[in-house]
Amino acid sequence: MPEPMAELARWIDDTYQIPVLNVRLERTKSSNLPRLNVIFEYDKDYAGLRDEFTNIKPAVEENIKETCRRLFAAEEDLTGLFIIFSAFAPVARAEANGAIPQDEIDALQQELALDELWKISRNFGATDFMLYTDKQVERFKANGIDDRLSGAYFDILKPHDEFDYFNRETFAVHLDSKETFDQNYDSSWQWYWNDH
Repeated sequence: MPEPMAELARWIDDTYQIPVLNVRLERTKSSNLPRLNVIFEYDKDYAGLRDEFTNIKPAVEENIKETCRRLFAAEEDLTGLFIIFSAFAPVARAEANGAIPQDEIDALQQELALDELWKISRNFGATDFMLYTDKQVERFKANGIDDRLSGAYFDILKPHDEFDYFNRETFAVHLDSKETFDQNYDSSWQWYWNDH
C-alpha cells in the first residue's frame, strides 16, 4: 500500500488490534463521494467494530474519519466520506470456486456416475449437489455419500485455491434436491441462491 494508506492501515491495526490487509480510498460512481474501504482477512475480524444496526460503530467510524482527515487533508477532499469494511477471504473463496472450468464440473458429474445427481450448481463460494428428490438427499447424508462428494469436489477446487483458504477437514458441499428447487423456488436459480 502506498502512503498514507499504509499509515492508516497501521493506525487501525494498532488502535483496534486487527490486522488490515488493504485500504482503498475511491469515489463512488453515482455521487462522486469519497468511500474508504478497509479490507480485513475475514468477516469475523471486524465483528467487534460493528453494531447490530450499522456497518460500523459510530465511535469507531468517527475515529477513522478523524484519522483520515489528518492523514489525507492535504491531498483529498473528504467531504461526505463514508467507510465500509469488507473481507478478502470470501472473495478469494468465490474466485477459486468460479475458476473451475465448467467442463471440469461436467467431467466430475460424469465420473461420479450417480443416477440420483441432477446437477452441480455453483454460486460464488458455495457449491450445491442437486439430487432429484428430498429422500435421496436424506439417504446420501445418512450413508456418508455427501462426504464422498465433498472430497471429489475438493480435489478439483484445490488447484484453484491460490490463497489456501480451503482445507479438506472443514470443506463440504451442500446437498439439495430438484424437488425442493422446483417446489420452493419455482425452478428459479435467482430465488434459490438468494436464499442460500
